[in-house]
Parts: sequence; C-alpha cells; structure tokens
Amino acid sequence: MSEFNQKTIARRFAFQFLYHLQLLDYKDFNHEEILHKIAEFEKINSEPDQENNSRPIKAQGKKFAIELICGAIKNHNELKNTISTFLKKWTIERLNKVDFTILLLATFELTKNPTTPKNVVINEAVELAKLFATQESPSFINAILDKVAKA
Repeated sequence: MSEFNQKTIARRFAFQFLYHLQLLDYKDFNHEEILHKIAEFEKINSEPDQENNSRPIKAQGKKFAIELICGAIKNHNELKNTISTFLKKWTIERLNKVDFTILLLATFELTKNPTTPKNVVINEAVELAKLFATQESPSFINAILDKVAKA
C-alpha cells in the first residue's frame, strides 16, 4: 500500500479517534494517556469496515495518525481560534462535532505540518466530510480550509 493511501487511512483514523474523544475532556490528556486511548481505539477498530471501505491502520499510517492527533490536541485552542477567524455568522459552538473535528485536523495539518501540499489536505478533509458529515459539509469545509490555507 502506498504512503498516500496510508496517510488517507491515518487521517480517517485520526478523525474517528478525535471525534470519539469529544465525549471526554481530552484537551487535558497527557501524551501517555493519549497513546493509551489510541491503543484502545485501535483494538475497537481493527476490523475492516466494508460500509466505509476502510482498512486497519498499519505502522506507517499509525505514526502519522498519532502526529495528527497529538498535534491537534496540543494546539487545540490555537486551532479553534484560527478556525473561528474564518467563520462568518457562526461560532465554534454552533458547528456540529463532525465538521469541527474535520476542521481541527485539517487546520492543524495546514498550519503546523507543512509537508503535505495544501490542496491534498483540503481534498482529504472534503472526502472525510463526504463520508461522515452532512450534505452541506463538504463545501462548507472546503471554503473554510481554503481561507485557512491562504492566510
């Protein structure tokens, strides 16, 4: 499997994990607690998902997913502020959790992890929105992330 596919799987894993964590107060977790929660989550999600055509994450993808997860948690407040800057007539609190989680991950990757081309990050976020969010979400997420990328 190519590195590109593993990054796609890693982004999906990171999104699903962070969405799952929103049930908890994850912003106060330390690095070891996050890694423990990731291991628990990985056990739950170790079987291929035929409905969403997802595959279990491999070591290379898991490393990237951990970078995304830890980075999004560590920079949570700064990322929220960045996202908020580009929300017109909206607040972070009004966003649904799926949209917020996708924006959080993609904003982290756009602003703190410049190794991936911006158009790839945006496209991957839009694809996550198509899989997990509402019909309006892909265009909404694309518009916000385009502004983040240009800033």
